[in-house]
Amino acid sequence: MEPRLSRILDIVRAERLVTVPDLSRRLGVSQATIRHDLNTLAAAGKIQRTRGGALALESPQAEEVLPYAVGARLMLQEKRAIARAACELVQSGDTIVLDASSTVCMLARLLKARHDLRITVITNGLSVINELADATHVQLVAIAGSFDRESASFIGPLAESTLRGLRALKAFISPKGITSESGLTDWNPLTASIRKAMIAISDEVIVLADHSKWSRPYPYPIASLNEVQHIISDTTLSPNWQQQLRAASLEISMVTPAAEEEG
Repeated sequence: MEPRLSRILDIVRAERLVTVPDLSRRLGVSQATIRHDLNTLAAAGKIQRTRGGALALESPQAEEVLPYAVGARLMLQEKRAIARAACELVQSGDTIVLDASSTVCMLARLLKARHDLRITVITNGLSVINELADATHVQLVAIAGSFDRESASFIGPLAESTLRGLRALKAFISPKGITSESGLTDWNPLTASIRKAMIAISDEVIVLADHSKWSRPYPYPIASLNEVQHIISDTTLSPNWQQQLRAASLEISMVTPAAEEEG
């Protein structure tokens, strides 16, 4: 392997998430060269290419244990487009459940700006709580429990018990992975369990999942696709998956991420 490629691989493995501009600055080469090098490493199965950078894949569990703050920086354009589509599904008077995912937090940010809505939001996500804390048009119900720093959320028996005493019209859920066999899945049994509880109290389940989450199996099931009413994903989702979802009679919204320079 060329010395520069080895150096890039070392940086990616050490920092887990890197960007093209940062690597260009640190290695003293053009961004076009960095893009070429990242594509070479991704083709060799050494890293996972992301929009604008790369993610370490030094172990099969690398992406599973990404802290919330790191995961929130991935697939930004896709997440924004998905969140915008989800925001259109919320109506004044709704009581909704928002999970602690970064995609759903983007939805919360949009809802904060929708002063025409009067809604109740139930959530266990610290970032969602912070977004909506001063939104006077939102009745915020914060679910307490054991705080999990990796997911920046409140989980465990206390949180689930609180949820069981509530009822919502819609749940907005963004799982870690989705497969046709297991449906929505997670890498953490407790975050999977809290999402199960959110689904159980909701009349409608709306899944927000960019294309990177599909065909990614994780050990802990949340819900089957039969328990989902509406899926919002981006147009990069494979045609095979789109066909499967339509065949299952699910309502599907396919969104196009805003154009930006490919990193």
